[in-house]
Amino acid sequence: MLNILKPYLRYYLDENVVVAAARLDNIMKAEGAEVNSVDHGDKFIASTAILTGSLIMTANSRDFPWSLFHEVEYLPVIFQDRGKKTRCYTISLIRPDFNLINLRFQQRL
Repeated sequence: MLNILKPYLRYYLDENVVVAAARLDNIMKAEGAEVNSVDHGDKFIASTAILTGSLIMTANSRDFPWSLFHEVEYLPVIFQDRGKKTRCYTISLIRPDFNLINLRFQQRL
C-alpha cells in the first residue's frame, strides 16, 4: 500500500519545522486566530508548507486561519458510510500567504 506514496515528496519533522511552528503559533495569536483549536500536527504541516513553498490538502480548512492561508481550490466528496448514511467532506487545497507570513517572521526577529 505504501507504494502509492512513492512518487510524492516526503518531508520530515526537523528542528527548522518545530521552530517555524512555534513562530507560526505566535503569528497566529497576533492575527487573532484561535490557536488552541489548531493542534500541533496542523501547525507542523503548515510550517512545512511555508518552509518548502508547498500547498496543503485538508478536509478541515478551519485549522488554517484565513488571514494567513487562502483556499485555492475545493472539491466536495460525497459518499456513503458503512451505515449507508450519505456523508460529504470538502477537500480543500490551501496556499499559505507566503509574503505575509514571511513578513511576520521577519518582524519577530
